[in-house]
Amino acid sequence: MPGGKSWYQIAPRQTGQERVRFEPVNTTLPPGQKVACPSVVPGNLSQCAYVRGTSNATALATRSAALIYENLLRLSRTPNPDMELLDEDYFTVLTKALFVHSSSWEGQVQEVMRTLLNIDPRREKEELSRFLGYGSSQPDRVMICSDHRVTLLGWGDIEKDTRHLFNFPMPEEISSIQGQRTLIATLAWLSPINPRSQRYRGAQLWFDPKAEENAIETLDLSATGVHGNLIKNGTIQHQIFRGQRAVAIEHDRLSFHVNCREDGDKVIQPIRYGFAVTLEVDAEIYDPIYTPVRNGVVALRQEILEQVRVGERG
Repeated sequence: MPGGKSWYQIAPRQTGQERVRFEPVNTTLPPGQKVACPSVVPGNLSQCAYVRGTSNATALATRSAALIYENLLRLSRTPNPDMELLDEDYFTVLTKALFVHSSSWEGQVQEVMRTLLNIDPRREKEELSRFLGYGSSQPDRVMICSDHRVTLLGWGDIEKDTRHLFNFPMPEEISSIQGQRTLIATLAWLSPINPRSQRYRGAQLWFDPKAEENAIETLDLSATGVHGNLIKNGTIQHQIFRGQRAVAIEHDRLSFHVNCREDGDKVIQPIRYGFAVTLEVDAEIYDPIYTPVRNGVVALRQEILEQVRVGERG
């Protein structure tokens, strides 16, 4: 979130000092966030200043999470006979997933590259990952879908050494057309901790779209953003895939498997998680995809319900 950026200047060199030392510039001028402040003029209620800091970013992040939570609450209370209602027990992990889901490196890479003057080209993406993390968050993007951007949510409790399958319906409208396509997948979970272990995290969850024969390969997409070695650290996995070459869609769905295994401790209780997947296409090139994907979700749900009914009869 915005709030941590600040100006630095070269500090005066001391006698015999070889290294260049930087110090923050304490100023109420931009960059920063514009806030109200006391005025030296009595009665002046319009005085403003620019401030910076992680406290500012934390406040913005908290507000964004609250708005996401309220949106989930609204969806959970909107009856829809064709869809499964959101379960409030999973709002925490879904809020966590959605907050990160809108994050990306767009517009930030070149700015950071100018700071890392002596970066090793072989470690470029890894170093950028340490500075940028998942990137800047834009929570408004996950509040509502559009005709050309569709977000599906999944949730559940998973036991160790098992996996859950999630299917994303593929719209025929994007088949054999050359244009920008973006697939975003974010998995968040609540893990037990083990402070006696260096791994600390008790359980690891992950998805591996490259292992699914009809997922990333179907859309001919390439991973962007965070370095691959850092993706599965922590309790969030967030990946962005992009491509624009024309491809023939041969499958009616994308498949994702959420997996669970023990990491720094024994997993006794099922692990609660939230999963978000977004497909976005160029609005100037493609036909709307929201309705086809929604119809596909309804069809998949009916297919599952029918399988359950058959199993009960059997």
